[in-house]
Amino acid sequence: MAAHGLRDMGEGSEKVANPEEIEALRRKARQMNRLTFVATALATALIVIATR
Repeated sequence: MAAHGLRDMGEGSEKVANPEEIEALRRKARQMNRLTFVATALATALIVIATR
């Protein structure tokens, strides 16, 4: 949703009008995606190591 300039405030999606806020949402979404990737890679590596 953040990539499309939308946010969910509990009552459905709404368009974000402020361009600075849209960019902040996109940065936060990219950071969350990176952290998810790192956590997944780490968990996978630990499982592989544990099964040896």
